[in-house]
Amino acid sequence: MFNLQRPGMGHEEVIRDILYRMRLGPRRVRIEAATPHMLDAGRAYAVAGAGERLGDALPREFAAGGLASDDVKYQYEDRLLSKSCRARRHYDALMESAPNRRCPYCGTGTVYTLDHYLPKSVFPTVSVCPDNLVPSCRDCNSEKGEYRPTGASTAILHPYFDDVDDLPWLSARISRGTPPVVIYRVRGDVLNELRLRAEAHLHVLDLVNRYSWLAAQAIADDTARLAAMLQEQGVDAVRAHLREQAEVRGGSRLNSWARMLYQALAVDDWFCENYLADVDALM
Repeated sequence: MFNLQRPGMGHEEVIRDILYRMRLGPRRVRIEAATPHMLDAGRAYAVAGAGERLGDALPREFAAGGLASDDVKYQYEDRLLSKSCRARRHYDALMESAPNRRCPYCGTGTVYTLDHYLPKSVFPTVSVCPDNLVPSCRDCNSEKGEYRPTGASTAILHPYFDDVDDLPWLSARISRGTPPVVIYRVRGDVLNELRLRAEAHLHVLDLVNRYSWLAAQAIADDTARLAAMLQEQGVDAVRAHLREQAEVRGGSRLNSWARMLYQALAVDDWFCENYLADVDALM
């Protein structure tokens, strides 16, 4: 997970653009009447997000405010997503806010949609609130689904409000086998509430498995070259190369799956000395 700046557009601006040139009728009347409730909900959301308490949000605090379920769907799908609606510019801006279209939830997938951090089916008054709309890859959006935290400690990390980029919380270890298996988990020295939320993040989005699959492919791609390096240059060269790869592939992100993988490989005696020495016999 990596942090994103909070959206630059306001909740009121989005609603105003949703209403722009909307035909007169009962739906417009309901949305206009519910607008103060939606704006109050958006402000409450921002306060809860800043205090890392979105997991404690109760549905009654974000009640529909007179909106029908079809109105909630209409605002998002028929107005915010519609290329013919003025509000679409906000959808596009949110999608583009993720650097290089990289998903902030997992750090690996390509942004495909906007995820409702709090599901719109349960929290309808923030269904078009920019703070609740997170650019997301297909896998994270699908795995998360309608997930609703049951308390502060079960809320997944929020890219707009949880700046954990400089806090190392992810770790990996190598499980012996042919091929090796990489097991991702939260570091044991992480403070309790962050640890619980990071664990929720890994499990709700299935990142434990998804990172492990990526790591397995990376090991498969690198094994022959590492085995040759061991034979020609020795184990110290292998370890130095793996440490370098942790920096190169991890980039600026302390908690990237690749950084954790190569750091774990570099300090694993079995992998560097035994597994790589036996590669020819195993292949």
